Amino acid sequence: MKAKDNLEIEDFKNLCQIENDLRSKKYQLIAGVDESGRGAWAGPLVAAAVIIPQNVFISGLKDCKQITPKTREKLFKTITDSCFWSVAIFDVKKIEALGLQKTNLECLKEAVKKLSVKPDFVLSDGYLLPNLEIPNKALIKGDSISACIAAASIVCKVTRDRIMDKLDKEFPSFGFSFNKGYGTKYHQEALARWGPSKIHRKNFSPIKKLICEG
Repeated sequence: MKAKDNLEIEDFKNLCQIENDLRSKKYQLIAGVDESGRGAWAGPLVAAAVIIPQNVFISGLKDCKQITPKTREKLFKTITDSCFWSVAIFDVKKIEALGLQKTNLECLKEAVKKLSVKPDFVLSDGYLLPNLEIPNKALIKGDSISACIAAASIVCKVTRDRIMDKLDKEFPSFGFSFNKGYGTKYHQEALARWGPSKIHRKNFSPIKKLICEG
């Protein structure tokens, strides 16, 4: 076996430490949940839940922010082919109706509920999930220290990026294919010129300001 292969196996084992500790406490089906698009100015909020079966090894698994889009796509296929997974997608109307924080929590919980098997324990990235009725724990920077959260981060990121690529064709003025709805300089300039579209989060303060100034 190559040294690189040994290193990747060791990295994956380290990333599974929290899950293994929970398994030693008799929790077997451990789900990780994460979201993508929380800080975006446009487009949906997407959450994913992933349960990695105990006998599955995912080579190169990392927090989605630490890998390239090409690697994310490759890992997305591996995860969706070998794991239990689900996604929840909440659109702009839902975000504006509930507010961002409540939408975020509801979206994460919805992803857990949509899993085809019920987890024994849920690990979430950053936010504890109230009223879930399943034991759960929030981990700061969970996508860097938990395998199932890292896997969820990839699934929700790839899913949302694909949505934004499609929305770019519908709203070509804003550069969604490369900014994914986040507040880049190009996006700000396009908003100042064209005003917000129907998929912009008009209650976000930067967009509110542009509307008022307009």
